[in-house]
Amino acid sequence: MDDSSSSSQDEGNVLIRYEVKKTARRGPTIMPELIHIRNSGERKTIEYNDLGQPVGENAKKMQSFIGVCVRQQIPLTYKSWKAVPQELKDTIFDCIQMSFVVDLGSKHYILQSASKKFRTFKSTLTQQYILPYKDEPSRLQNPPEKYSHIDKKQWESFVKARLSEEWETFSSAQRERRAKCIYNHHISRKGYANLAQELELSSDPCNRATLWKEARKRKNNEYSDIATRECAKRIDELAAIRKGQDILTEALGTPEHRGRIRGVGEFVSPALHYNVAKGKLKLIQESQNEAETQQSQDKDETQQSQDKDETRQSRSSVVEKKTKRKRVQKGRNVQKRKKVPKGKMVVKDPEEILEGIPCHLAIGSVDNIVAVGTMFESDAQCPSINEIPLGPDNVRAMVDIVMGEDVALPIPQKDKIKTLDQAIGNFVAWPRKLVITTKEKKAPSPTTSKSIAQSSKYTDVHVTIKLLNRYAMHSMQVDDMIQINLSEQILGKEKTIYLQRDDIIQYCGMAEIGYSCILAYIACLWNACDSEITKKFVIVDQATISSHVKPQELRSKNLINRLEMVSLDQLVLIPYNTGSCHWILIIINLQENCVYVMDSLRSKILEEFQGVINTSLKNWQAKHSLEQYRTRIRWKPIKCPRQFGAIECGYYVQKYIREIVQNSNTHISNLFNTRLAYEQKEIDAVRLEWAEFVARFV
Repeated sequence: MDDSSSSSQDEGNVLIRYEVKKTARRGPTIMPELIHIRNSGERKTIEYNDLGQPVGENAKKMQSFIGVCVRQQIPLTYKSWKAVPQELKDTIFDCIQMSFVVDLGSKHYILQSASKKFRTFKSTLTQQYILPYKDEPSRLQNPPEKYSHIDKKQWESFVKARLSEEWETFSSAQRERRAKCIYNHHISRKGYANLAQELELSSDPCNRATLWKEARKRKNNEYSDIATRECAKRIDELAAIRKGQDILTEALGTPEHRGRIRGVGEFVSPALHYNVAKGKLKLIQESQNEAETQQSQDKDETQQSQDKDETRQSRSSVVEKKTKRKRVQKGRNVQKRKKVPKGKMVVKDPEEILEGIPCHLAIGSVDNIVAVGTMFESDAQCPSINEIPLGPDNVRAMVDIVMGEDVALPIPQKDKIKTLDQAIGNFVAWPRKLVITTKEKKAPSPTTSKSIAQSSKYTDVHVTIKLLNRYAMHSMQVDDMIQINLSEQILGKEKTIYLQRDDIIQYCGMAEIGYSCILAYIACLWNACDSEITKKFVIVDQATISSHVKPQELRSKNLINRLEMVSLDQLVLIPYNTGSCHWILIIINLQENCVYVMDSLRSKILEEFQGVINTSLKNWQAKHSLEQYRTRIRWKPIKCPRQFGAIECGYYVQKYIREIVQNSNTHISNLFNTRLAYEQKEIDAVRLEWAEFVARFV
């Protein structure tokens, strides 16, 4: 009897698991591959046809990404696209520009496409998640799990509007209009433009009828309904009689509507289509040539003006010399007042200092500043450094202060200077794009500090964040830094981190954040939590094992040294940047010989970094003779909350660490078991803790 009952129960469990698996559905499209490409500094180039329409595979991806941006950026509470503020529309275009190289003239096209996708998204929510449950109010209280990023208040307002009599009247009228459209195409996001490119058809008006027919064929090359089949037959009959003529309007039997033209795709006006098709491309080309000529003349005039300015500057150098000396002395005094990062400062000859420009030196990306130095523009007298030609892409730099240990130079010198420590006080070649001068920092780009300052969505979420952002914007200079000392308990040794003005502005505006911001939050957590809780965790400094540390054996050695301080009942936490401006969290459980990976984008772990951890764990295991544990190291991805946007990874890593530390008695595999995104208020709670902690050091 017991066996029968147990067997039935097992069968029930199997059936339940089967049904769950069967009903599982895919989540919303978020295009993570585009986020990875953008984070790596690359963008996909969009091609255009002679009508100005985007074509090619990248154009299809852009269409999908426009929908992703609209769902994430535009609240549902706006009644129509016209009611959406221009600022939000510009944000959509900025997001597209960050992932694609687009012509500025196509902004109108992109925003029109965004407006269509905004209507489509609201229609999908209405038809699938509201109307079927209008008699079940309890099922309409929360947003759909598939779109958990939707704010609950916005969802409630949207549901109320869609169940109103006003919307029902409007919807009925639109359904009647839609019912009149009997010829439905089946080309999805490909569009007429890509279809014409596949069929190698020009923009001649006589090709409209051919495109119209091909767009309505299914995969079996048949038409889906009788009406379309009969219209296609009329097109063939007219084409046989009137060769080389535009016959689509006559075949359809209805006139063209003002402002659009059928069979060529969206957002193409009749005037543009017919003018281009009639051979007026030459006029367009001539106007483009004139614009290029004018641009060249303007460039020459600008260059002449710069030459004159340089001449006047050289004549007045004697007068300005004393002023520059005062500025240099003032800069030294500021550096003496501040506790600069660990390293050595080299006092150079004053005359030599006057020739250079103070700068920050970065590796990998401009956010990863590793040293403070002086830049010297290359000239004919110094075309190379230690047989390394500078060329147009590199500059001559002198390293004054270093912020890391054993960091390899981006352009090492053979058998001489290979690390930053060795470069102190010496001239080295440095990539021009990774040199950030004071002049450049005083004029922030419109897409960073300026846009963040104007955005109230994130900076005004709490008074502390708002005031901290205002302090950074108006009170801090470009080279000012906030100093936070980390105790030995956090990283195994004392360390000082420095938050620059841009770090604070970016964090308050919820832009991409760097390593210093994440370390500051770890310091915040360790300060707030009881020491008995924090003793259960060990943090590994990413700077000691990142790809910038050469060779790879040194990275493994640094990790092994840190693991020597770990006991079997402690978890090792490693916030790690994959090298493409994307943050993940690595958790090492020595007792289980398992490495857990928390990645909000589900990206692939780099083999190089995986090799560093595997080598370190095997050496540590051999040194401690832990034969009772499995010899094979397991790598296990955690089913953790997944980001929807392009910049949230750093905040998600902070949230992951917070959840792990505050639930230290719960096993990590049981703590996270969802793919849904964090709500914005959950991320804002983390940001508020960070802001309150950093504000103490202002």
